[in-house]
Amino acid sequence: MTEQDLLTRARAFVGGEATPPVTARDAVNQPMIRRWAEAMGDVNPLWHDPQVRAAGGFAGAVAPPAMLDVWTMARYRPGGRTADEGMPVLQLFDAAGYTGVVATNIEQEYLRYLEEGDIVSMRATVADVSDEKRTGLGIGHFVTIDYEFTDQRGDAVGRMKFRVLKFKPPLTQAAPAADGEKPNKFPHPRPAITHDNAFFWEGLKQRKLLIQSFGGRLVHP
Repeated sequence: MTEQDLLTRARAFVGGEATPPVTARDAVNQPMIRRWAEAMGDVNPLWHDPQVRAAGGFAGAVAPPAMLDVWTMARYRPGGRTADEGMPVLQLFDAAGYTGVVATNIEQEYLRYLEEGDIVSMRATVADVSDEKRTGLGIGHFVTIDYEFTDQRGDAVGRMKFRVLKFKPPLTQAAPAADGEKPNKFPHPRPAITHDNAFFWEGLKQRKLLIQSFGGRLVHP
């Protein structure tokens, strides 16, 4: 497949659904709000104090606006999402060798607070596929997805624009294979080191395997 063929096929998705519409498995609820706020360090009393909520005119729990897309997220599965939960436009780039992916930016618009009992639905639309770009991560294409969130009455409650870069990971020169042996595979690209996983890589330099523990639950970066 040529680059132009790939781009033509990818842009055929623009204006169509990125994934099938999703309705939240659970209504907006206080326990999930509490856990999210604790995990994010969000101490706004509106999320957990009944008196503050009442003063604001709310009868029940109120969700932080930044939780907008949390309610319709796919369920957790070891090993990641299943193939039918993926986005065909992104899978097209995977098949063409653009196996790297990184989120580049996200914009959210909140139309009203989500309150206890609300049932959120989400519709995702492919908004744009860029021309080929040369980036520090490699050659790739930016794919923009627009999300619209509605409540149980079909009224819009928020919107989100999410952009990812699908790129071909740069590969260093592979060592030549000896006579009669299979060619050596290219090494993996260097991992991205962030504030959240730096401890793991520093541990490897000291020949230590470090894993975080939260309440007895092990978490690998």
